[in-house]
Amino acid sequence: VELTNREFMRLFRGTLSGLGSIITNFGENSKNVAGPIGVVSMGAELAKNDRAALLSFAADISMNLAIINSLPLPALDGGQMFFLLAEAARGTPVSSKVQDTVNRTALLMFLAFSGVVLFGDLEKLRIFQGLQQLFG
Repeated sequence: VELTNREFMRLFRGTLSGLGSIITNFGENSKNVAGPIGVVSMGAELAKNDRAALLSFAADISMNLAIINSLPLPALDGGQMFFLLAEAARGTPVSSKVQDTVNRTALLMFLAFSGVVLFGDLEKLRIFQGLQQLFG
């Protein structure tokens, strides 16, 4: 149990450090950001070459998702917790109209960011070059 706790804390701290680095120095670290296509590609490469590392990779992905989902961003669980904390502090719920507006705005931002990340994944996999050769 002690070894598990130490490994969990190492993974947690490393994930927080990595996310913090991406946020504080996004321009330099943006090339390291990957979406679902990039993650699957990395996982497939690990599955071919180093199956033991695949388990560590899966743990890293799980930790990243848990931390990101708990951030106080609208439309995520952390955003809903934020609304509940605001309700507890104010004594009354945040109006549905305000919550809807915040969540819709956040959803649009997430979709735009997802599009950028998807484009980056496809670029890294040289999909566009392949399409250009195929049709050009």
